[in-house]
Amino acid sequence: MRLANPCFLDRINVIMWAMKLRPLIFITGKGGVGKSTVAAALAYGLSLQGKKVLLVELAEKSFYEKFFHSKSIEFAPREIAPGFYISLWDYISCLREYVGFYVKTDKIFDLFFSNQVVQKFVRAAPSLKELALLGKATSQPRKVGPELKYDHIIIDSYSTGHHKALLKAPFGMAEIIQRGPMGVHSKNMIQVLQNPDYTQHFIVLKPEELPVVESLELKASLEKEFKVSSQFICNQVVDYPENLEALAPQDSELVDFFQLELQLQNKNLKHLESSSAKSENKYVRYYFEKKDKFAFLRNIYQDLERKT
Repeated sequence: MRLANPCFLDRINVIMWAMKLRPLIFITGKGGVGKSTVAAALAYGLSLQGKKVLLVELAEKSFYEKFFHSKSIEFAPREIAPGFYISLWDYISCLREYVGFYVKTDKIFDLFFSNQVVQKFVRAAPSLKELALLGKATSQPRKVGPELKYDHIIIDSYSTGHHKALLKAPFGMAEIIQRGPMGVHSKNMIQVLQNPDYTQHFIVLKPEELPVVESLELKASLEKEFKVSSQFICNQVVDYPENLEALAPQDSELVDFFQLELQLQNKNLKHLESSSAKSENKYVRYYFEKKDKFAFLRNIYQDLERKT
């Protein structure tokens, strides 16, 4: 598969692409497919369009801190480039902010959560961590907690299995507790997650057999279990030249290797396309990572906004 080169008419596709992007965007995918890099490219690209964007990491340790050679990235958003912010969310910080919004003091939170019994309960409580994170992510339309003044919030979510567990949390809680604040909050989270005008889900994959199969299964699972639609972003598509001999004119074995790799890639892309005919898939070329991270991300974003 060859990706089209940019031209003036692509600006129409750029406008259409930006218009289709929602305020809340989840990025997931199998580990090792470049999920975090694609999420960063999307966030940075939108900031170049004049949008104010928050890129959120759901992790104990920041990937972007090393990627951008940045100072410490923590819960408080850090501006990496004009309009481009990054925040590292952990469930304790999310809970603290939520409680503090109503109680207006950290002392009660500290006193409550310093109790060993409470700590054991929090660690053992099913889905509490996921609910705290999703509660923060969906707080703006639910008008709960501090206002998030961003045009887009992009969640660099967990890999496939853990991402499903994240989304499952409010569904399970709403089924167990149907009344009271917890039940109401869970149902409202579900409404936000299922609202296609507000929330969007992207699955990042590589044009390899296992990532394609697992991504197709994840997409079907999200639709069946959560009534959530998603789109594919196929990352690291090698744009082979038409004349493979030009890559290694004096090495026939290397040419044969490239030919085999091209056949495998085309086979996997065909499988993806035939199994997701109704989905508007996006394709990103294979780029060697540059020292200039922003130029690297800009290349990826240009592929995302381009119609292939």
